[in-house]
Parts: sequence; C-alpha cells; structure tokens
Amino acid sequence: CPEPAKNLDIVKKGLKGVVYEEAWSQTIHWNSLDKTVMGKTGTGQMAGEYPIGWFIGIVPAENPRYVVGANIDEVLEGAQSGMYVVRDIMGAIYNQPDTLFSYNVENPDKNDTSYIY
Repeated sequence: CPEPAKNLDIVKKGLKGVVYEEAWSQTIHWNSLDKTVMGKTGTGQMAGEYPIGWFIGIVPAENPRYVVGANIDEVLEGAQSGMYVVRDIMGAIYNQPDTLFSYNVENPDKNDTSYIY
C-alpha cells in the first residue's frame, strides 16, 4: 500500500459515517455520548432462517480504547439490534446512558414523547 495512512483515514471516515451519517434513527442514540464512535453493522442469514444481526463499535474514535460487539439471533438487521446493546455497554463504560430510551432515565415523564418506551 503506497499510502497506508490515507487509506486508514478513508476507512475511519466510513466507520464514523455508519454511526453518524447512515440514518438519523441510529445517530440519535449516540448524541448523549460525549465520545466519538466508529462502527459497523451487519446482517447474516442462512437459507430459510431468521437473520443474525451484529454491530461492532470502537470508542473513542480518535484514540481507540474499547471495541464492543454484539451479535443477536433472529433480528431484522444489525442496526436495530446489536447497536442498542453496544450503545448501552458504552454508556455503562462512560456513565453516559442512552437517554432516548426511558429505561435509562430516572422517573421519565410518561407524557414526554421524545422517549422510546
């Protein structure tokens, strides 16, 4: 590889894009974490069976310290399954829970529609 640093920057940009640019429905879960995350979603399936979804997250993106992964059977896709598990683990590591889910908020207001119950 004539320019490995340049190639690595391209890969890192793509992995950050998975978390922050691919879909707002994914990005909003990371907004309450003050660390930048890189990640990759994926889905695997054997013929005639339910998919297996996975997500791998790397944090902090600037100077990686943790790699957290989740693999969940019988899901729709990785971003709808493994990502939530990884986000909760990273939230526990940094004491910054995903406040989009009401189960991470102490005494949530049941009239507040910004939570997912």
